[in-house]
Amino acid sequence: PKIEGYDIFAINLPAKKVSGDFYDFVKIKHLLHVAIADVCGKGIPAALYMMMSKVLLNLEMQKSLDVASVLENFNSKLLKLTNAENNNLLMYLTAIYGILDPKSDIFIYARAGHPSPLLFKNQKNQVIELPEVNGSILGAFENFEIEVSSSKLETDDILILYTDGFSEATNLKKEVFDLERINAFLLNNKNLPLAELGKKLISELTIFTNNNQDDDITLILIKNIKKGLNVV
Repeated sequence: PKIEGYDIFAINLPAKKVSGDFYDFVKIKHLLHVAIADVCGKGIPAALYMMMSKVLLNLEMQKSLDVASVLENFNSKLLKLTNAENNNLLMYLTAIYGILDPKSDIFIYARAGHPSPLLFKNQKNQVIELPEVNGSILGAFENFEIEVSSSKLETDDILILYTDGFSEATNLKKEVFDLERINAFLLNNKNLPLAELGKKLISELTIFTNNNQDDDITLILIKNIKKGLNVV
């Protein structure tokens, strides 16, 4: 989506021919609704569950501005469609769902069993992990619990949403592509156009893992570029 004052990059790389990850954007008036999710498992069963989940979540994203309510209602409807009789594969998913207000630069989000978002703070030249708010996995429990938090994106800050295929990717020494490596990459490449930066980051990850991808990888980058507006 086109959001004034922001640049957005998103990519999904399946480990097999189809993916169990998904991402979605819904723009309602000036607000940007953002979701990223990871279905347990890989291959055709995960992809089919992913498709159904994406449709259900998208419908809920269009109904409310309450982040917690969206995930609660989504979980309830997912459970109705995947009851014990129909969900014999015991599938579920994790997710981050949030709403970005580009006027206030506030990102309000909830975490449902998913890795916490990262934020590259340009003024500090540092990647930080946003507060690890509690949240149940989706599609598994009727007693769904969720917490909500928020963070402000200042000029040239980059919000990083990802699935565990990105954060748990390992090299031949079984080292992970950790926060330190992500920080070093962004320090050296933060001035690149966001699409170029995102593609280069994925390329660095591929080199790091020796092109050995064990899990679906999904990555979303959202950058505040307001400093560049109205410049003559």
